Order: sequence, then C-alpha cells, then structure tokens
Amino acid sequence: MDERVREFVNGVVDGVALNPAEVRDRVWHLFIDVDDERSRVALLSTYDAAMRVTVDHMNAEGEEVDGFLGAIATDKCAFVILESMVDDVFVDADEFDRIVDREVGAGRMHGREFIYHAKEAAKVVREQREAWWMQAGAGGATVH
Repeated sequence: MDERVREFVNGVVDGVALNPAEVRDRVWHLFIDVDDERSRVALLSTYDAAMRVTVDHMNAEGEEVDGFLGAIATDKCAFVILESMVDDVFVDADEFDRIVDREVGAGRMHGREFIYHAKEAAKVVREQREAWWMQAGAGGATVH
C-alpha cells in the first residue's frame, strides 16, 4: 500500500482528520495519484466510514442529509469510473463491472437503482465495443 495512503488512513482512524470536507479532499487527491488497488480500497473504506459517521451525526442533530447523501453517491460513482479508466481516456467495461461488484460486496456501495444502472451501462459499453471490433475486422484498428 502507498505510504501516503497508510498515513492518511491511520490519521483518520486516530481521529486526527475527522472533518468530512478535509477527508473527501484528501481521498480524492490520493485516489487520483495512486494506482494500486489495495491503496484505492483503503481510501474508499476510509471515505465510506467518515461519511457514515458524518451522516449519523447530521441525523442526530436533525440536519438535512439528502443533499449530502447525493454528493456521497456521486463521489462513489465517480470513484468507480475513475478506477476503471484506462490511460485516463476510456472506461474499461469489464473493469467497471468488477469494481462495482467489489464495492457492493464490501458494503461500500448501496442502492439497487445505481447498481442496476451501473451494471447495465457496463453491458452496453461492452456490447458496443464488441460490435465495433466485429465491424473493424481482425486487421482493423482496435478500440478498448
């Protein structure tokens, strides 16, 4: 695991960085900068835990959480898309599908509607890619 990720996660666990905006900003910065799955999973777990604590606190205080929950869902979708991108240019549909399964299995991603749409989007991308390959033929250019 990337040492910067380890230090950040340990800081959050120790209670040093519990400001949700700071946690979010740091997770995004590191998530973009690291490229190993173990580091990214640690960041996603830390993000998820910090945001859950924040939502619980907001609920206890009687604060409105719908907008915050929407922002969390958007971040999670963006994390999946970013992690499944190849060469920062396109989304690998198979990798996207695998990452969604990983996140759902770990309990960090919820909401049947998002999961359904994400899985369907991966299928459409995969089908379009395969159709293009068939049209291009064996000697044609490749698109991933």
